[in-house]
Amino acid sequence: MTATDPSLTRLASLMRVEDIGDAASLADDLGEILKHQLDADLAVDLPAIGTRRSLRDVMTDQQPPLDVVLAVKELGKALRTSKEHLLPREVGTVIYLAAVSVARARLGKRISSISDAALHRRLGWALAQPWIDAAVRSVCREGMDALRV
Repeated sequence: MTATDPSLTRLASLMRVEDIGDAASLADDLGEILKHQLDADLAVDLPAIGTRRSLRDVMTDQQPPLDVVLAVKELGKALRTSKEHLLPREVGTVIYLAAVSVARARLGKRISSISDAALHRRLGWALAQPWIDAAVRSVCREGMDALRV
């Protein structure tokens, strides 16, 4: 399912700030959206990668192809910054941080210009989110461990 899929459009409409009752329901919603993105076929959003993998596959692969990790990073960045995507910015941020962490911890590659100190802070934010699933949480911890701070 893509970021512009009608079911995600409906879910995104439910996420409007004025409709949010409390932090717990927001966390539940963000968790569901992230889970959906993790399990969706990446070839839908990233046809250039030429493989049928999910984001979860990339996050759990100990040696994912660098080109796929770079594509996931760019997808996360687009989800964070684009007005065209309907997903909450937080979900895009977590996808971006997870891709940067996979590259650093598992591939020994720096794929972001963010300083180690800033990346450490952002990963700390991600790890503090109750809605992040175990696979992403593990990747973010690995990323933090690989930093020189």
